[in-house]
Amino acid sequence: MDSSSRHERLLEADRAHLWHPFTQMALWPSDAPLIIERAEGNELIDDLGNHYLDGVSSLWCNVHGHRKAEIDRAIREQLDRVAHTTLLGLTSVPAIELAEALVRVAPPGLTRVFYSD
Repeated sequence: MDSSSRHERLLEADRAHLWHPFTQMALWPSDAPLIIERAEGNELIDDLGNHYLDGVSSLWCNVHGHRKAEIDRAIREQLDRVAHTTLLGLTSVPAIELAEALVRVAPPGLTRVFYSD
């Protein structure tokens, strides 16, 4: 399938199957949206090969850029142990170790960490 046909198929599937957060779906899409396929460093790359500066850091969750080797490696190492656990009545080694590290660099008197997204 050529890239143009694939692009059109993806647009149709998006319109048929996805709800977009903070988006007026009655108007979605009023133009052709970008279809992001991959990322490198501070750039997003769409399914047609165009590059864009990721000016919103993937909505505040990716301030260090995409595919940073040291971050990817740490994520893979953690996934080999456990992807996620809650702190509702439980705790975890990474949560404890990160809290300790953050308290060490926090201003005096700040002794606890609350994680949120």
